[in-house]
Amino acid sequence: MPAGRTACLLIHGFTAMPDEMRSLGDHLAGLGHTVLGVRLAGHGTQPRDLSRTRCSDWLLDVEDGLALLTQLAQRVVVVGQSLGGMVALTAAASCPLDGVVALSTPFGSPRQRWRWRLASALPRLARKPVAVDPELGLRREAEYPAYAAFPTRIVRELERLDARLRTALPVIDIPVLVIHSRADPLVPVADAERIYERLRTADRRLMLVDDLGHSLALDPKRAEIFEAVAGFVDDVSR
Repeated sequence: MPAGRTACLLIHGFTAMPDEMRSLGDHLAGLGHTVLGVRLAGHGTQPRDLSRTRCSDWLLDVEDGLALLTQLAQRVVVVGQSLGGMVALTAAASCPLDGVVALSTPFGSPRQRWRWRLASALPRLARKPVAVDPELGLRREAEYPAYAAFPTRIVRELERLDARLRTALPVIDIPVLVIHSRADPLVPVADAERIYERLRTADRRLMLVDDLGHSLALDPKRAEIFEAVAGFVDDVSR
């Protein structure tokens, strides 16, 4: 999108693709910001491509996006949804960023890590009945851009990313906004609270909302999320 005063790098969630963040990107671009949505490795093609993907690939995807955006604007804010939030926060410990927004971001509790290990031992995980799309392959449902199934091997990469996130959180020194719905059916709100507690940056913010689902960028009530993200980007811009 056209260059603006601040650049926003948008990162979609696990098994999803950039379309998940498009409406948020359009909103930020309409306010004058430069926006780029990255496609994480193994996503937006076929689920089997995740078998060859490593969590380090996702961090390299962020670095590639930043290499472009830093040529277009003086400041860069990364906004990540779910897995994208994990990647964004992990990258913030070592990449030249000016702010991070983490939406519905998992942070593995001991119980969650046990679930990941159990899941990696299963032959396959399916989120919803599998349907074939002529362009996008396996999708969760017709109106939602995400795989309906994924290879269990990728769960190990979620564990590895979670370990890197634990190391990253205390050393992040830029503004961070964590947004989570108390009604999130996939990631408990306690994960957001644990992320907030581990952050040591002077500017850390926690926004908890009610009655929204997991994908905040697609939720019918997403207007308040968009306003909060835009306000945070404006604060960073100043």
